[in-house]
Amino acid sequence: DLDGFKEINDSLGHSAGDRVLAQIAHRLREGVGERGEVFRFGGDEFIILLPSGSPSRDAGIAEELIRRVAVPLWMEGEQLGVTLSLGSVRHPEHGRDHDQLLKRADIAMYQAKGAGKNVHLRFLPDMEASVTRRFAMLNELRNAQELGQLVLLYQPIIELRGRRIIGAEALVYWDHPRHGRITPSTFIPVAEEHGLIEQLGEWVLEEAVRQSATWRSRGLMPMRMAVNVSSAQFRDANRLRNAVDRVLRRHGYPADGLELEITERQIMTDPASSVATMNALSDLGVAMALDDFGTGYSSLSHLREFPLRKLKIDRAFTDQIDRDTAGLAIVRAVVELGRNLGMQVVAEGVEREAQVAPLLAAECAQVQGFLFGAPMLAS
Repeated sequence: DLDGFKEINDSLGHSAGDRVLAQIAHRLREGVGERGEVFRFGGDEFIILLPSGSPSRDAGIAEELIRRVAVPLWMEGEQLGVTLSLGSVRHPEHGRDHDQLLKRADIAMYQAKGAGKNVHLRFLPDMEASVTRRFAMLNELRNAQELGQLVLLYQPIIELRGRRIIGAEALVYWDHPRHGRITPSTFIPVAEEHGLIEQLGEWVLEEAVRQSATWRSRGLMPMRMAVNVSSAQFRDANRLRNAVDRVLRRHGYPADGLELEITERQIMTDPASSVATMNALSDLGVAMALDDFGTGYSSLSHLREFPLRKLKIDRAFTDQIDRDTAGLAIVRAVVELGRNLGMQVVAEGVEREAQVAPLLAAECAQVQGFLFGAPMLAS
């Protein structure tokens, strides 16, 4: 299966996409030569059949095909890049009939995509068990909200010098009846892949704002509530804006008390569209924060165009800040960048007291991490 082909179709059109497929098919045919056969299976998927041979022979051919496909190609004056994710099976080791072999090759191919793409993986029995578990999780996830199994936990955001709570990030967990509490990193990708994330994201938004409004009504000090926005939500700008506006009105919640967190990867997929979406949300008075800053691929020239109020430094840079001079230098630079752009900066992943002094020295005003509080229930 080709990686990145959908973007070519979406940006240049299906006619250009068809020409790209023809070029890729030619490369695959040249790579296989007389050693086997190449078929287009559908869309941007291909099947390659080889006669019996050693696993090392199979791996060698796979690597050669990956190398050939990865060479940039030109289309309508644009240099395009696609890569290949490959899954393989052997007969009769992995099955004796066509359907079983194809199913297991498909499983291995999707594992290759999950492993970072542009790789070849041979089918292993554990892969099938993983797919079975994922399918079961999907079916149960569809009903988790209705059954009251989803729960929001809140991790405090701290003003470092005074060590006082100034905000909280809402994180959704799944209290599974058999498997216990499941972290969002486990089930959110399943929800994204199967079209459940928009409904789930809107539930999180509703519940987080409702809870923050309840705290305020009880006389607690007002603080900003941070809610993560998925890629699917961010792409549907009108639906997201309407959902935010509706929730704020329903709970009489001030827009400047809500902060929406997005990632570099989300906004850089289509910077122009991202600016429009963020402006629409900012016009409501909602704050926008860039999560995991430093781990994506946003450019500084784009960064100044985005209506952001906050940068969140990824824990990869703060984890060893008391022992790693390079990490400290990065934190200092991001804090200075945020100051010059009029943005607040939050350091994530603060789990040890030894991290505090370097962060104070770097003039990082806000932090988040287990040292000050793990994600916790509202009451």
